[in-house]
Amino acid sequence: MTVHVISVGLSLVDFFESPDRDECPLPTATEINDLWQQERLGLDELGQRLEEAFGMNASEESEALTRFQELAEEVEADRWAGHQGLSAELDTLRTVADTPLPPTDTAFLITSDTKNGHAAAVWTAIALAAGDASRVCYLPDITEETLLVRAEPNRVYVVRIPGLDAASDTAFRAPMERMGRLGRLLVGGDRTERFTRSGEPIHFHLSGGYRATTPYLIALAEWLRSLEHTPGDVSAWVLPEDAKSPFRVPLRRLRPEWVRNELAGFDPTGWRSRAPVDDLLEGYAYEPSDTGVRLTAFGAGMRALFGVNEEPVAQ
Repeated sequence: MTVHVISVGLSLVDFFESPDRDECPLPTATEINDLWQQERLGLDELGQRLEEAFGMNASEESEALTRFQELAEEVEADRWAGHQGLSAELDTLRTVADTPLPPTDTAFLITSDTKNGHAAAVWTAIALAAGDASRVCYLPDITEETLLVRAEPNRVYVVRIPGLDAASDTAFRAPMERMGRLGRLLVGGDRTERFTRSGEPIHFHLSGGYRATTPYLIALAEWLRSLEHTPGDVSAWVLPEDAKSPFRVPLRRLRPEWVRNELAGFDPTGWRSRAPVDDLLEGYAYEPSDTGVRLTAFGAGMRALFGVNEEPVAQ
């Protein structure tokens, strides 16, 4: 099984709000546009019932899931992923994997907590699942208590990251910490059972999603690549606009023991009175301040992923 991690932006929303009538890759786009404008394909009606429809403990007989399945069949969502030009997220996965979603693979779609973000992610997931809404799973948040039980392949997980559309590094600390926790769920840790198994690769797809999240996703890919117990290859891919094939983004590898030693001693707020002895991560994981040093969003995510103890050390 290959795990695909995809940041979802609003390109699918943009397509259905203003499809090009002359060169439209989807013959039914105009009809779908009418439904999208009315209720964002069910998200106005069912936006508060995503856990009922797709939650980890949701029933396959739920009324909310049935409604999404009816909508998926009405708009022929099983055909979307096969058409070039609907969204950057669908296009980049198709070019890397040579198919919308191989039946042996699993995808994790990272989305913000905005209404349009939810709509784009849910319908991208249904499209990747070939129109089968029962194969979609929804995680409303990633906390220390979140469990990710390995299911059969060909599942598509929609992962809500509150604050993903943040406008500053400070505001991005909380969502980056959540993405670090997602990384731990994928590869395991001291207290976490791994989702992936030996030899199973993780591919990050960077062409879609919010542009501001791209460096953070590259960083997350590098950290996963650095962990001792990551079971398979970690790679990141970009599909330039109008390109026919993607290219692989170079990723660094850090020594986990260096990361853990240097990022120890910060309190739960991300502050430490004195700078670490080593400064390999200064300006990246933490920044000097008038009263000491403070973690950046990268630092918060690294501590969550590498399992750094939050108890401050003596200064």
